[in-house]
Amino acid sequence: MLSAMNVVRATLTWLVPYAASVVLTKGVALITIPLLTRHLTPADYGALELVSSVIEIAALILSFSAADLLFRFTGTSNATEAKQNAAAIAGGALMLSILVGGALQLVVLLARPHIEDVIDVDMLSIGILCASFSALIELPLAWLRSRGSARTFLIYVSARALLQTAMLTLTLTQGYGAFGVIAGNAAVDAIFSLVLLLRQYKETSISVDAKLFVRAARYGWPLLGGAIAMFILGNCDRWFLAGAVTKEELAHYALAAKIATIVALSMHPFGLWWNARRMRILMEPGGYQTSATAITWGFACLSIGAIWVAIGVPPLIRIALPEAYHPAIEWLPWLIVIVAMNETSSLLNVSAYLGKTARPALVINASGAAVALAGYILLAPTWGVWGAIAATIAGHSIRLLAYVSHGMRHAPIPYNWAKMLIIALIALYVTQNTLSYEQSLLQAIFVLFSSISIVVIALQSSRGSAISPKPEPA
Repeated sequence: MLSAMNVVRATLTWLVPYAASVVLTKGVALITIPLLTRHLTPADYGALELVSSVIEIAALILSFSAADLLFRFTGTSNATEAKQNAAAIAGGALMLSILVGGALQLVVLLARPHIEDVIDVDMLSIGILCASFSALIELPLAWLRSRGSARTFLIYVSARALLQTAMLTLTLTQGYGAFGVIAGNAAVDAIFSLVLLLRQYKETSISVDAKLFVRAARYGWPLLGGAIAMFILGNCDRWFLAGAVTKEELAHYALAAKIATIVALSMHPFGLWWNARRMRILMEPGGYQTSATAITWGFACLSIGAIWVAIGVPPLIRIALPEAYHPAIEWLPWLIVIVAMNETSSLLNVSAYLGKTARPALVINASGAAVALAGYILLAPTWGVWGAIAATIAGHSIRLLAYVSHGMRHAPIPYNWAKMLIIALIALYVTQNTLSYEQSLLQAIFVLFSSISIVVIALQSSRGSAISPKPEPA
């Protein structure tokens, strides 16, 4: 009993700081929405979101999945070799940030005459600088995680989030607008990149190793490709909407997309518990059936989260945000569906990571991204936001079906598809009819009935699968 308690205590000591960091960073991003909308017009908010999407892809390129590379090349090494590899990866990341960041600034300068009617070029230039600093922050934080320094990790993440919030408040209340928001974030990230790189230098030094750089690049390309694919399925649509809709409409759409990510937060407690052990459980005797039950419960949590967000958020938007942003409610139900589809793919993608490489996941994500990208090109100019939504749903549909197909062949987990379909239909019906239920009492009854129904279905599903489990590999 004492041993079990020690294990639980050790697990919580490791888990709680990381869970708190996720809640803090995601929570701050959502809490600051009322502040942004009260000080920025929808046109300014739309311009900010467009630049933010460029910053996101720039940060992906500049970081080159440095955190994942660090885990790969230090996780199986002895302490001395781990520090040497970490020093070399840090040196490579620093060189990449300087060289690629400088090249991107040059591209912006040369492209200025062609893009200044669509995007604020000065804000974009500061944004790329912010991305350069942000990329340098990720590796030292990953080193803290790899060494088990959970509390130190939480301190840095918390300090950064709180300082960014303070800077955001200062720049907005002083009237610096969207440009001030980007510049403030750049200043905060500059400080933290310097502090964390100095800490990294003291612990591991920073060096250049050409051989390791080549090995890391070979391993990192698929990771970077996968990250870019997910960016295309996430925020790339803003680029195609920028010239097709007004900045105000872009702001409403971007705001609804950000609020819809609350649905993903409903999955974090389950994900923190499940993702760390799903591979091990799958390989255990009876692991396929256990996995089916766990994933059904995860899907139930996701569906209930989608229902509560769809019902509860529109009234909060009307109360907390200026009236100029209320049209965002129109896009919210379908964007909730998109977030739910993305999270469902994450639940069902275990088979893609069972091999020696994660190449199947890269191929599947890239296929979905290609479909979405084609849809943005073809549909967004004519159909605007609805075209972008249709393209994103098409991309996620391909991705979801591909993961299901791959799983049936490589990890035939006996999901109870019929009951999962019923859960999905309940959630879809509720989320798409939220605007029809304006009375608070009727909303409460509807949400409670739907949530209880999903829990009951999940309970029945956990007692046995409608699909006979196939023989599991020894």
